[in-house]
Amino acid sequence: MKNAASKTPPRAVGVRDRFRSPAPVLALAPMAEFTHAAFRQLVAELGGCDLFWTEMLNSRIVAGTNPERDPFLDRGDRDRPLVAQLVGGDPDTMARAARRLEAMGFDAVDINMGCARRAITRHGWGIALMSDAPRARAVVRAVRRAVRLPLLAKLRALPGHDARRLEAFARSLVEEGLDALVLHPRAAADGFKRPARWAEIGALAAALPVPVIGNGDVTDPEACRRLLRETGCAGVMIGRAALVRPWIFREIAAGRPWAGDLVEVARHMGRLVEDRLPPDLRRRRFLAWCAWYLRNWAHGHHLLGLVRREPDIDAMLAALERATDGQQLLQRPFYGRL
Repeated sequence: MKNAASKTPPRAVGVRDRFRSPAPVLALAPMAEFTHAAFRQLVAELGGCDLFWTEMLNSRIVAGTNPERDPFLDRGDRDRPLVAQLVGGDPDTMARAARRLEAMGFDAVDINMGCARRAITRHGWGIALMSDAPRARAVVRAVRRAVRLPLLAKLRALPGHDARRLEAFARSLVEEGLDALVLHPRAAADGFKRPARWAEIGALAAALPVPVIGNGDVTDPEACRRLLRETGCAGVMIGRAALVRPWIFREIAAGRPWAGDLVEVARHMGRLVEDRLPPDLRRRRFLAWCAWYLRNWAHGHHLLGLVRREPDIDAMLAALERATDGQQLLQRPFYGRL
């Protein structure tokens, strides 16, 4: 089982070259508890994804422990190029963590400036950095000096959707050495209650000299095409919709619907979780994914209740197979929160 980070840096991949390509970039969003090695491999095997993100990585842990033994830093040869997302607020710690990630063979580093969870912001991390521009610049400057890898930052809309201040903030980070950035155009207070304001992505893409990836409300290939057409952004990052339909990147890239076996996808995800995650995380992470994936069925909430009762992944899959026989599949699953 591959439950620890690979010790041999894998083949180099040109992230900067990918951004120079005329084709838009399709990226898997970083999602805590979800974008672990097993799920990334599932998406990679289904095809169509150009860039993969790790889960959010605590810079103190990466810089201060032995990351080679950390299961959250496990990676394979299919989920490439792989961007390691760091969260933190101390420039020196972030720089040391980035150096370790570079030595381990990651393809790029992304600085999390978008997470609004209280557990993150109370340290002055995540979106709190967007309220402290001097420190945010210092973090980018320190990481840029520490590594030669492509450097990105993931931002979100500011309170009140102040587009002018957002542009000034983003431009200041580019001046410190960012190669690209991602924008999720919802303010922290919006949650998922309001639509993503794609116009803010377009404004930032037009204003900055580096690629901007748009994120938010891309639930199907048509939404992806509309986002690209309306904003002129360099790429699209997909999160929740990829949990429900991990083949969404394949559908976008191929230009036609995917017609595979949904239960077989769940079986394969179960095998990957057993293979790539440590025992104490397997059931919990597989169940967390099921909470999204089962929305493909008309009675997904009922299916989740059945699966949740089971003690292990094999039993969960057996329950799923029994319960989905003849169940109606939804053409447009609900992507909001449960």
